[in-house]
Amino acid sequence: MDQFRSWGTPLDGPVTADAVEDALAASWRRVRSTRDPGYPVVRASVLSLIVCVTDPSATDRVLDAIRNLSRLHPSRTIILLPDGYPGDDDVRVWHSTGCAGGDDHERVVCGEQLVIAARGKAIRFLPSLTDQLMLTDLPSFLWWIGDVAVSHDSLFDRLTELADRLVVDSSDFVRLGASLARLDQLARRRHQPCSPSDLNWARLTPWRELVAQFFDSPALRPHLFHLDEISVDYSAVDGGGLAQTVLMISWIASRLGWQLDLSARRVQLRRADGGAVSIAPRPVAETGLPELSQVTLRADGAAIFTISRESDRAQALTEADVAGVPALRRIARFDTGDLSSLLADELVFFQRDRVYEAALRLAVQLSDWLGAPNR
Repeated sequence: MDQFRSWGTPLDGPVTADAVEDALAASWRRVRSTRDPGYPVVRASVLSLIVCVTDPSATDRVLDAIRNLSRLHPSRTIILLPDGYPGDDDVRVWHSTGCAGGDDHERVVCGEQLVIAARGKAIRFLPSLTDQLMLTDLPSFLWWIGDVAVSHDSLFDRLTELADRLVVDSSDFVRLGASLARLDQLARRRHQPCSPSDLNWARLTPWRELVAQFFDSPALRPHLFHLDEISVDYSAVDGGGLAQTVLMISWIASRLGWQLDLSARRVQLRRADGGAVSIAPRPVAETGLPELSQVTLRADGAAIFTISRESDRAQALTEADVAGVPALRRIARFDTGDLSSLLADELVFFQRDRVYEAALRLAVQLSDWLGAPNR
């Protein structure tokens, strides 16, 4: 069908791993036959990337990101679509090859892509077929799009057993609390470890860097240990705003050794010295910005630290108002990157993100207290 042309060439006949490999080999022969022999085609793979799209509406967005990604990370990409296409067949496969480089390059570097769609009971065969098609002796990443709780539960378990790293995007979570809890369970799993990471956490990198920079100065650092309020303004329209708010607060708390105060009637944290830290998540209907728009830290009524993202999205205003010290204000560059660049950055990290995992443990509790959807 026309709507599937961008997915590649349909595989004819029964779907088996051997049939898929034969189709890819034939595709490579055709690619080489059409290229100038002076510029050899190099079939390159630095990793295996498995992409599972549990939300069919996200398919086109994901495919666009993968096409941009292939220029930076030539690989074998296996895109799984459980219940992601209409039709009568139980399993369908589309295959394609893509190349980067032209006649002005000494060689053309190419990667390959497989789209595997399954319906109904055939979904249970996706992990075994994926296992047979993964490249051996290379790192493997699983990019899971959608919630990681309840829906396609066994599929998630089996795919994470195949991968070294899991990448999610909590801005896509509908059940934020339950999905964060599942990620925390995965991070704690010791058999067949698959370390999790979150593109929404990566989007917070500029925020975290700017917060940390406030306290680089020895004159301001003491206020870090007397913080007593954290307020975060986030978009009530964008789905990632609450997730980023939870992760941002959890990062600050986990780095400073704070705990959630479960005995309090309202949501608050408890510092290591016993002092209380109030939390003020503030959903804003019209920010003009995705996710977060402002983060404010207060310390003992003597200091206020604020980061406000500018409306052009490329800059942020940082302000430090401290008693007895001239106000400090500066404009900082602010760039979170698009989806493919965020994913590309994740694919160069092979070790666990201990800072993220520590924040994740607290985020699970915090999301429950803030009333994040769990079911």
